[in-house]
Amino acid sequence: MAISARSPSHETVAVAAGTSRRLNIVLSETAQSDLSELALRNRKSMPELVRTALGLLRIVLAENEKGNRLVIVDAEGNPKREIILPE
Repeated sequence: MAISARSPSHETVAVAAGTSRRLNIVLSETAQSDLSELALRNRKSMPELVRTALGLLRIVLAENEKGNRLVIVDAEGNPKREIILPE
C-alpha cells in the first residue's frame, strides 16, 4: 500500500509500504476510542488509519526539515490554522 498526499504545487508525494510486520501498541482508552471512531467514520480499518497517519507524519517531518510549515487553508486558499508539531 502506498500513501500519497498532494502538495500545494499539486505534486503527489508517495510513501511506499515495505514488508509487513506486526506491532502491538498500548493506547489510552481515549486514544482507542478516537481511533475506533475515525475508523468507523472513514470506513477504514484501524491499522490502515495508523499507516496513513505514519505516511502523513513522514511527509510533514520532511517538509518541516526544509523549513516549510503545515497550514490548513479554506477552499479559497486563505490560511485558517497552522499545525505546529511538538518537539
